[in-house]
Parts: sequence; structure tokens; C-alpha cells
Amino acid sequence: GPVRAIVEQRYDPWSGGGVTVAELKRISIDAGQNIYRSESVFQSDAGGDIPYAIGLVKRSGMHDTHSSEAEWAWLSGWGPVARRNGGHGELGTAVLLPRSRVKDWRETHNHYLAISRARSGETVVHYVGAGWTASGDFPDPQSWRAYLDNFARRLSSPIEVTLTTGVARSAHVAVTPAKAPISRLDSLTAHALEYSKAQLRKSATTLDPSNGFPRATRADGSWDQLRYNQWTSGFFAGTLWYMYHLDRDDEWKALAEKWTAGMEPAKSMRSTHDLGFMIYNSFGHGLSLTGNPHYREVVTEASRNLSSRYSPVVGAIKSWDTERRTDRRQTWKYPVIVDNLMNLELLFRSSARGDRQWREIAERHALTSARAHVRRDGSTAHVALFDPVTGRFERNDTWQGFSDSSAWARGQAWAIHGLAAAYANTGKKELLRSAISAANYFIAHLPADGIPYWDLLHPGIPNVERDASAAAIAASGLLELSRHTKGAESQRFRRNAERIIGSLSAAYLTEGTGSQAILAHSVGNRPHNGEVDVGLVYADYYFVEALLRLKGIYWR
Repeated sequence: GPVRAIVEQRYDPWSGGGVTVAELKRISIDAGQNIYRSESVFQSDAGGDIPYAIGLVKRSGMHDTHSSEAEWAWLSGWGPVARRNGGHGELGTAVLLPRSRVKDWRETHNHYLAISRARSGETVVHYVGAGWTASGDFPDPQSWRAYLDNFARRLSSPIEVTLTTGVARSAHVAVTPAKAPISRLDSLTAHALEYSKAQLRKSATTLDPSNGFPRATRADGSWDQLRYNQWTSGFFAGTLWYMYHLDRDDEWKALAEKWTAGMEPAKSMRSTHDLGFMIYNSFGHGLSLTGNPHYREVVTEASRNLSSRYSPVVGAIKSWDTERRTDRRQTWKYPVIVDNLMNLELLFRSSARGDRQWREIAERHALTSARAHVRRDGSTAHVALFDPVTGRFERNDTWQGFSDSSAWARGQAWAIHGLAAAYANTGKKELLRSAISAANYFIAHLPADGIPYWDLLHPGIPNVERDASAAAIAASGLLELSRHTKGAESQRFRRNAERIIGSLSAAYLTEGTGSQAILAHSVGNRPHNGEVDVGLVYADYYFVEALLRLKGIYWR
């Protein structure tokens, strides 16, 4: 294979056109090649698509041209190298990008530009390169443009190499432009995504949000609908926003808006740490996609109320107001649960246009949780208890795991997903290390198909329930984690995410059962016999999120 150098650059947020944008860029350079690959992920809380330009700097005597004949288009300039500092010869420069992404070609006083748009969190790819007459490879602009045409055709039609041998031991190589074959995983996930759309559309159009929001399926497969004040109530709207993000179909937008509207009263709640689940998944997603100023007001108020639960002494947001655990009568003065990591995105995302302190709160909470919830072996505890006066960590406990020292599967998944997201927002290496540790432990305790038992250390394994919700959450988190790790480690996280998603797509869809959910066989709260072996709205949400991430579509 080629000798390849990979450079990753993270740009601090900057303001332009009234919005704040950050960029993560990965550049891959192959030795001896004139063109290199560049991948960018733009992040913005402004809503809607992000317009961006890829361009070439004008030089004296330079002229430009562009081509959109193949699936990959290119923009090129050719002209003399500046004579100052000993420059000589002529130089061709170019940028290539998918033709479908080109919205316009423009010329300014100092640039030639290809105009495109990207969704916040989406990975966009383009190629950049140069050819110099002094190299001997490109004596004139015609040879440079022929090279670009050939490169664009190769990108548009990857080659397939087939080796055949005859009885006379002769051999030949047939090189045929071909599309990559559809893998079993591609086939499974394509079907799963279409099934998800059908299930969501049916529920969103036949159910009435005035009757409540889907949470768990009943014995007959229908959704149990609960009020806006439940921690699960924002997931259904969030899944609809994901579908609008994917398809840009106004039907999805209208349905998402319909199911988002009823969540607004939750913005004023100060009695819960779950405002991220409730408001960010509904109004936050809608804000990112539409820029609706009212959505921003709702998100800002919810962030203000969530931050009111933060203690600078403890360094964390208080999860529950209860001071006693009813089954053991042990005092819980300041409980912080691992689930709370998932609510920090609300503060990270809204801090740019709200209170800058919200970002500090989210970062401090993530660090406190990493230290208090993730054990040395990578397993996680559900509850961390603190002294609210001194801030001292007292001990770990559980509410939904098998025991205080076991590893509740969904809690482990929350840690993987939440810590990976916190690292993406902060760049704090401690958070990345904790996410990797939790992920490695989770993977090491999976059965062959990748779908975890509801507690990874339950003594009754294999005669206990699997939890599809933990699987979906973890798969999505592993895909995020694979973006922030390198080499074999990154590949391992992605490979295990694919294994989990493949199993969910093959054996856990509710097809033929009459259920209104997408996934079957999730476990809500096994120790208290709550929502066991049912469809759960958050299992569906993270499954759809994982399917989109597998396609390279990221929210962040």
C-alpha cells in the first residue's frame, strides 16, 4: 500500500455571517501523489445547512476552468509561479468534490470558488492537489486537466481487479470500472432504515401528541404514551428530526415540529437533570436544522434551568432530589448518575449563544463523572454519591444494575456515548481515556452477536434478558469514539459497532409482531420489574442515530 501521512486539525470556533462554526479536518497525503484527500466536519448551532466554499487563490497570469462531467467535479487554475524568491515554471492547482455537492461556481477578486453546503456534524470530503511543469509530469495545462479528468473518473467509478487462471497456467488481469459490491451489512442496514421510516411515519401520523409521548410498548405492541415531564418524552421528536436530517423531506419536518411543540413546558422544569433528553433531543435538534428563533429561546431557558442544579463544590449536576433510597433506607445526599452525561450536550451546544459558564459546567461535570463512575478496570457504576457540603465522593451505588459492584449494560453504554461526546466538545484527553476504557470493557463482555445482557456481570448469564437499548446506545457511541481514535483502535471500535448494528438489524426488528416500536427486546429497569423485554423509544432513537452515523451522518 501507499506510504501515507494523516494530519488531523481541530479549529477553534469562529464567527462568520452571524453564526459560530467549528471544524475538524483530517488530511490524508500519499507519498508520490499530486492529489490528497481532505475530510471536514463542520459544527454549528445556527441551524439549517452550513454554506461553505472550497477555493483556489488567484495568481497573476492565472486562468481557471472547471468540469462537472463525472460524478466528481473539479475546479482548476493554471498559471506562472511567482518569480520572486527563485520561483519558476507554471503551476496547476485543483480541488475535486462530488458533483452533487456543487451549488455554484464563483469568482471573487482573489479566489476561484466552488460553493457547497453541509449539515452540521456531517463529514464532507474533497480532494486538493497541484502539478508543476518542473516535475516533468505536466508540461502544459492540457496534460494537467487530462490528469484531473482521469482522477475524477477513478473517484466516480472505483476499479475492480479480477484474477483468473487457465489450465495452461496462464493468467490475465481484467480491470473493470465497478461500483463497490453491496455487503450483507449494507443490505441489512438499508432495510432497517426503511423499516424505521415506516414505523416512525405510522406512529407519528396515527398517534396524537396531546395524549402523551411514546415511551414503552404494551403487551399488545402499542405505545404507552406519557406526559411531557417524563425523561423519555423528547426521544420520539428527536428521531423524527433525524429522519428530516437524512431525507430533507418536508413531511418529516412537519411531523417533527408537531411532536416537538408539546415538549415546551419541560423547559421550565428544575426538578430533573434530564432536560437534555427532553429539550435538546426535540427543540435542540429542531434548532440545528431550522434556525427557528423560538426554538433557541426554549433551549436557552432549559439550559438555564439545568445549570441551576449544578454545585461548584461537588463539580456536578445533581441527578435526583430524593434523599433516601426506599429499599435500603440509605441516605442519598447528592446522587449523580452516569446517565447524566447524556444531558450535557444541551449545555455544550447552547453555551455559544447563551451563558459561557454553561460550557464550563458541562466540562466539569464530565470530568467528575469520568472519575466517579468509571472504575479502574473500565466497568461503570450507576450512581455516585457525594457530600454536598464538602464535595467529597463517598461511594458508588446502583438503582438499575444487578448490584453495586456489577456493570449495568445501559449505564456502560451511557458512559461510552456520553464521554465520547464530551471529549468531542472539549478535547480533554482524560475524557477520551475514560471513554476508551469503558468501551474496551463493554466489548470484552459482549456475547458473540454483540447484544449485551442487561447487566454485563449478572451471575445468571446466559439465562437473563438481552438489552437492545444498551446495544443501540453503545453502537452509536462506538462510532463516535472511532472518529477520535486512530489506526487499529479506531477500526476495532467501528468493527464492533458494525457487529452490533448488524445483529440489531438482522434479529431485533419488530417485523411481524404488530409492535409500534422499531426494536424489540429492550430492558428498562429489571431490578424493579419495569419495562422488561419491550420496545423502548430511546432504543429506537439511538438505533436510528447509529444507522445515520454508519452512513457518515453526524449531528455534531
